[in-house]
Amino acid sequence: MPELRKDPIIGRWVIVATERARRPGNIVESLDQGIRGKKEDCAYCQEQKTILFSKKIPSRGKTPSSEIRVISYAKSFFKTDVNVQRHFHGLYEIVKGFGMDELVIETPEHMTYTPDFSVDHLTALLNVYAARIKTIVKNPDIQHVLVYKNYGALAGSQMTGHSCSRVVGMPVIPFHVKEKLSGAQDYFKKQRRCVYCDMIKQEIAAKTRVILENKNFVALTPFAARFLFEVWILPKKHSCDFTDSSQSVQKDLAAILKSLLQKVREGLGDPAYNFVIQTAPIGMREENNIKNYYHWHIEILPRLTRVAGFEKGTGFYINSIPPEATAEFLRGVP
Repeated sequence: MPELRKDPIIGRWVIVATERARRPGNIVESLDQGIRGKKEDCAYCQEQKTILFSKKIPSRGKTPSSEIRVISYAKSFFKTDVNVQRHFHGLYEIVKGFGMDELVIETPEHMTYTPDFSVDHLTALLNVYAARIKTIVKNPDIQHVLVYKNYGALAGSQMTGHSCSRVVGMPVIPFHVKEKLSGAQDYFKKQRRCVYCDMIKQEIAAKTRVILENKNFVALTPFAARFLFEVWILPKKHSCDFTDSSQSVQKDLAAILKSLLQKVREGLGDPAYNFVIQTAPIGMREENNIKNYYHWHIEILPRLTRVAGFEKGTGFYINSIPPEATAEFLRGVP
């Protein structure tokens, strides 16, 4: 029987409708990756003229050490060479396209992808994200920094065959982020506890939606998951800031991230996905006790379904397989 499930953080309703699981057009072919280009033609395999930041990838044995490189994203809709200007036209507000947009070239190897990285390599990559966030937030005009990765054409990747991700600093706080902050703040005001911490405690006790767990992190499917096989990775210790994690904690994160991405690839046939790090906006760090009520986390969103008219018209999401079943499936993937 279909269920309406309420997201405990922002109050969004999700329809879990199992009888629609094989609705025509609902399940997208996950193997349509459409990778283009050869190594010889790949811009990211070449030496970069301007490198903003680099970090050595730990080598093993006789393997030569290589680098993770960070460059400015040439096709960005944000420009660092303009001043922030706000214009008001009656009801309307315009902010000129200022921002910081960086491309992280995760490996020098062509056709090598994130699930194939060693835990040490992934730890170095997470360290790069943290370092770039710390640098970008020094700019007083930046209000929020988002780290994300698009994998596969359906997720918005250019499909060059080279593993990359982005770190984007924005002069405004996105509405989706504000929703999470507002919901977490309301819960804290009523309960004097973090809603994410309570969620982690309940999910670990129930175990039905937990996929992986280690000393410092848990990976689970949300109770009111918006998408098929949506997964969150959350730190067990409360923190609003992704960049606060120690090296040992980052290694635990790298280990659970690697295992989870391998399960998604092997179990779902290498689907397109979006990977997002949700950390507290710099523009609100000192406001309203955000350190008490917000909890940073990572969202992995496989692109297996299409959003249609009902979803767009109502703001509801339709999830055709219960999150408990997707968690059970992923737990069973070697």
